[in-house]
Amino acid sequence: GHAPCPGALVVSNHVSWIDIAVLARLLDCGFVAKAEVAGWPVIGSLARRQGCLFIERERRGAVRPMLGRMRGFGPRRSLVMFPEGTSGEGDRVLPFRTSLFAAAGERFTEVQPVTLHYRRRDGSALAPGQRRDVAWVGNDALLPHAMALAARGGAIVDLWFEAPLPPAARKDLAEASHRLISAR
Repeated sequence: GHAPCPGALVVSNHVSWIDIAVLARLLDCGFVAKAEVAGWPVIGSLARRQGCLFIERERRGAVRPMLGRMRGFGPRRSLVMFPEGTSGEGDRVLPFRTSLFAAAGERFTEVQPVTLHYRRRDGSALAPGQRRDVAWVGNDALLPHAMALAARGGAIVDLWFEAPLPPAARKDLAEASHRLISAR
């Protein structure tokens, strides 16, 4: 597909820390990230420079201020969010949290669903036991995970820019985005 126009709200499935590097390489974008990332050594500083907006996921009251910050995001840059709210093993798309889709109608010109899928370096599918080589889930430590993946020779990531969606009601946008990403 085609990369989104600047100012799009990009929504993607989330498998690994690699997702962020891939999307940041291809798009002029910031990210919605969990608040803990801001305090991580080195990564927190890089995230702030990239233009991350940090949200306290455990606090329901954090959504309204986040929507305000999303609406103030620069019109020349896209904003990426992972509506699953966490990473998964890549074998399915977890349910989407819908609250942050509310910023779409007021601030973003379009919602751009993006599908990420990982394969072995030789191009073949990851076997179920190999998904954890790429997937960064639970309490995985970042550096050991990155080093182990590098030692295995890395992976190939397929990225599809799905058809963009015009602003609509948040639950409709979440459902349509989930459907497009899951179908891929």
